[in-house]
Amino acid sequence: MSVLGVALGGALGAVARAVVSRLGLWGTVAVNLSGCFAAGVVAGAGGHTAIGAGFLGAYTTFATWSVQTVALLEEGRWRAAALNAVGSLGAGTALAAAGVALA
Repeated sequence: MSVLGVALGGALGAVARAVVSRLGLWGTVAVNLSGCFAAGVVAGAGGHTAIGAGFLGAYTTFATWSVQTVALLEEGRWRAAALNAVGSLGAGTALAAAGVALA
């Protein structure tokens, strides 16, 4: 793993997210969905670290979560996949609401 490659990928991913996110809510949807597709392609192709951890890690973490859920399904770990999917979504939404309330 090249730390420099991950850093460069992360910088480019952050810039890409900022550009696409200017579309407001639809920008976030576009980032999450395109990131999921790209992460699937990267994972399916053997997962290049600079692209996966660097670019896509900065671009969206939703994509990483989605690919991890798919990996659990592929391993036949249905309960773990369901817990990851439902638990992360539920807990993430609850924590986001708690953060908004705290602010």
